[in-house]
Amino acid sequence: MRKASLVLVLLIFVGSVAAQLSEVELEVKPVPSPASRDKAIIEWNRSFPAFASMNTREQDCLYWVNLARKNPQYFCDSVLSPILQAFPILRGRESATLRKDLLAAGSLAMFSPHPLLNKTARAHATDISRKKSPISHGSTNGNSFADRMRLSGISTCAGENISLGNQGVLLSVVLLYLDMNLTPAAHRQTLLSKQYTQIGLGCVDYDADNFFLVQDFSCTLNTRF
Repeated sequence: MRKASLVLVLLIFVGSVAAQLSEVELEVKPVPSPASRDKAIIEWNRSFPAFASMNTREQDCLYWVNLARKNPQYFCDSVLSPILQAFPILRGRESATLRKDLLAAGSLAMFSPHPLLNKTARAHATDISRKKSPISHGSTNGNSFADRMRLSGISTCAGENISLGNQGVLLSVVLLYLDMNLTPAAHRQTLLSKQYTQIGLGCVDYDADNFFLVQDFSCTLNTRF
């Protein structure tokens, strides 16, 4: 059995930090996904120059999180339900509360990809992966998440989700929403936040089997790219 690992931090510059670790053992099998994609989301994502600098996994991650924000009912029916059917171990309290939270949130403004956040997310994913460091929100040089944001010039509220996965970006995204065995479900809270409007993504091969995914979020930065 391979493990999909999640580490959580939710940090607001004027707030506090919470960190938890969740590991989920899943059978290696095809991950079901919808046969078609929402053209409006694709056009939205592509309208930002920052999108062009993303690799395929990063672009896929952006699509799935924006789908959940734009059309939570469809995400539940066409993404979440088939994955829960394929991986019964994921059914339970977390999947029930996820469906409830998605529908209660309703349609949210989609995340805008931002080059500065892309840069911070990719740099962290690369740093951890190249040095095969344990997955963490801290850099291998000792800088914290808050340090990395401030050094990048981001002084608004900010947050970060990270994940180590091996069965495709969609499953990693769903696992972040599920927050298995984590209380509170802060990955989910971050992804469904109205406060965060912009996102940056970094996804880098960690080893032969796994990839390291970093999602960086912020309140609206002054410059639109």
